[in-house]
Amino acid sequence: MDPRLRAQIKELVDEGVRGVNETRRHLRHYVSKVLFKEGPVPPRSNRRFFPSKVDLRNCIYESVVKNRWSKMDQENLEKKTEEWKRESPEDFITFHPYAQVQVDFQQSCDNGDDDDNDSEEEVVEVDSGKKGLLFVHQTKWQRKLLNRYGNELSLLDATYRTTKYALPLFFLVNVDYQVVGSFVLQSEASTNIEKALKVIADWNPDWSPKSFLVDYSESEIGAVEQLFPGKLQESKNQKSVI
Repeated sequence: MDPRLRAQIKELVDEGVRGVNETRRHLRHYVSKVLFKEGPVPPRSNRRFFPSKVDLRNCIYESVVKNRWSKMDQENLEKKTEEWKRESPEDFITFHPYAQVQVDFQQSCDNGDDDDNDSEEEVVEVDSGKKGLLFVHQTKWQRKLLNRYGNELSLLDATYRTTKYALPLFFLVNVDYQVVGSFVLQSEASTNIEKALKVIADWNPDWSPKSFLVDYSESEIGAVEQLFPGKLQESKNQKSVI
């Protein structure tokens, strides 16, 4: 693949593009309108300028991974974590470094995989499963609030693409939308969310909410159901485990 196309894919990933078909449309326009606007456009069979879907998946995946974590930054975070623990011994912090995940796309371009059918978009996701970066933080004051009010109602609120690494950031919230805990994960897999919530639950053994509100997300719902088994009730924009 031409290095200029790789750079273009990285820019698209930085802007939030993950779809293979969408990326291919952008690249075709880039090749015809930018790279070869003054001359003949190479044939579609030229994979240097018209990469296959398999090539695009791999390149998108590599760009997403590079955006999500940096070894140097994690080493700095590990040092900062130890510093915070010394400065505020009553605050709780758990940090596990990232896990490099290898994904091999085995599909062949000769089986129809590289046709022009864009009716079904394929989004490249990075899911590290049970292992991966985990950062959980809760101050002494947040523990006090959680233990005082969190047994009635707890909420889990997630934000995405708010940092250059596009790591999912979760806030545990109770009355008056007070943040009573937070965690960052390598991926928003249900097992990872459950793991982070379990850390907070271990820090607060008396925490047993009667109601739990989450976004309309199967990963969040599954994690809460595993940790706080209950009846699932559905509303228009969110689900609650009661």
